[in-house]
Amino acid sequence: MHPMISPNGKYLFYTSDRGNGNIGATDIYFVKKTKKGWSKPTNLGSTINTESAEGFPYFNANNQLFFCSKGHDGLGGFDIFMSQMDTLENWSKPINLGFPINGSSDDVGICFDSTDKKGVFVSSRNGRADDLFLFEIVEKEKNIIALPTKLDCFQTYPLSDFRHILQNRNSYPNTCFRIDGNKLFVENSEKFISQSDSTLVDLAMILIENPSLVVEIDVYYKNTPDAINISGKRAQSIATFLTDNFISPSQFFWKGMGTILDEHEKLDNPISKIFSEQIIVKIVNW
Repeated sequence: MHPMISPNGKYLFYTSDRGNGNIGATDIYFVKKTKKGWSKPTNLGSTINTESAEGFPYFNANNQLFFCSKGHDGLGGFDIFMSQMDTLENWSKPINLGFPINGSSDDVGICFDSTDKKGVFVSSRNGRADDLFLFEIVEKEKNIIALPTKLDCFQTYPLSDFRHILQNRNSYPNTCFRIDGNKLFVENSEKFISQSDSTLVDLAMILIENPSLVVEIDVYYKNTPDAINISGKRAQSIATFLTDNFISPSQFFWKGMGTILDEHEKLDNPISKIFSEQIIVKIVNW
């Protein structure tokens, strides 16, 4: 399945579920062209293939192999990875292409044009069957805007409700969405528990799906002396994640707000702890 001949015609890559010699359900193999014809198939080995499933190989002129996998660490379902082949035909540790190529759905085959700047990939995102998506690699905007607005929220909703509320926006004035910082950050730190957290990916996807959308991200922390410092660092971490994943800084403002708790509230109260580390996403412009 999924045959692909390298640009120099030397290698033929393909996917197989042949059983004998397989590491997982489906593995990627290659054969080399020789003066006598094609060599015997060679499994690319455990650096590429896992006990789960790999497929849809694409090999470019820079000796880079792109493929999809369910076994390597990813954002959900099949993700697309890249591995570099050296002169001895050894493979580097696969790199996840990240968001927005990969998401929580299945993202599989990818290929590029002659410039290696544009291409197409297959994805089941947006709840659809597999569709083709065009993409272009562009330079990231490096400036991060930290200029929050002043908005009041009539009511907050889970971020998962965003798409429904967007379709009925006239019924939800001054709407805000909430993210539980306890589930996003390592305790007492600005480090993410997981860089592939589905909430962060979903926030980035929402902004990409709605290019006119502008949000304000207000980050709160516990009632401690360093609340302003840590909430600011957490806000910076979210901003960096978004820009690293190609979200324009013009689409969001951010700020560490310190604490949302009254100075007399006790942090050993479970309810106080839940509300103390909230992240509020306010809609500035639909």
